[in-house]
Amino acid sequence: MNQFFQMLKKDHAKVKVILGQLKETMKSAPKKREVLFQKLRAELVPHMKAEEKKVFKSAEKALGHDEIQNIMKQFELEKQKVKKSLK
Repeated sequence: MNQFFQMLKKDHAKVKVILGQLKETMKSAPKKREVLFQKLRAELVPHMKAEEKKVFKSAEKALGHDEIQNIMKQFELEKQKVKKSLK
């Protein structure tokens, strides 16, 4: 599991770098921004799926079914917001 969390930390760092690059380019370089958004999408989608599989299954064992269901509903809402903004 430690290896998994190390991977998540690396993913977070990559996303942070891409977001920083997006912030720097602003709207003056649309082609570069499109490439950066594609990179961001490529990093986030597998990351979200991995979190969903590993983290939330472990959390369900620790927290209980009802509590994790509430958390999962919130997660799904946030995930849909991210997906929508990346389109």
